[in-house]
Amino acid sequence: VAERRAKPCTDLQVKSVLRLPWVARRRLESSINEVYLWHGSSPAAVKSIATGGFNLNLSGSNTGAMFGRGVYLAECSSKADEYSRDESDGYFSGCFAMLLCRVVLGEAQVLQEADYDADSRVGPACDFDATVGDREAAVNTYREFVVPCQDQVYPEYAILYERLFKTGPRLRGVTLDPAPEEEDDEEEVSDLAPPRRSPRREGRGAT
Repeated sequence: VAERRAKPCTDLQVKSVLRLPWVARRRLESSINEVYLWHGSSPAAVKSIATGGFNLNLSGSNTGAMFGRGVYLAECSSKADEYSRDESDGYFSGCFAMLLCRVVLGEAQVLQEADYDADSRVGPACDFDATVGDREAAVNTYREFVVPCQDQVYPEYAILYERLFKTGPRLRGVTLDPAPEEEDDEEEVSDLAPPRRSPRREGRGAT
């Protein structure tokens, strides 16, 4: 991408980068829109991606490909969480997963509506290197980032986590019942027996 872009690419103001401290941001090549983005997945898929990279043949197999073929990423972890899946059994039962990836977006086409052929306009021989689906501007949800080849994405960090639900914390695939309500302090105090006092010897001559 850097070889194809003689001029700095259009700054996309990616939120996940803007929130980084300066020490971390300076590692990224801003002229080609090198950024950190999230990718929601499952523990098994994270392990596969870590060892073999992204498989573009599986693009859209889980949630569809609104902006064409490619690797789908998000600047907000809450968006990536929508695509994250847990495992029903095994050691990681009840755990969800996502990747924090280092991504080169280059010059991106920005779309507000679905375009299932968007990938036909991105790549080495095209005007654009990636696609930004700006649903935040269109319907006030999230932006999605799509890159056409796995060489533009490096899965740098893997995160395993559990979700907390209103009915209680989900722990290793088990939903716990809420803790019973405590009794009023006045009732608890009334049920307590008076404290025992140890015998005291009074007076200098006591035996």
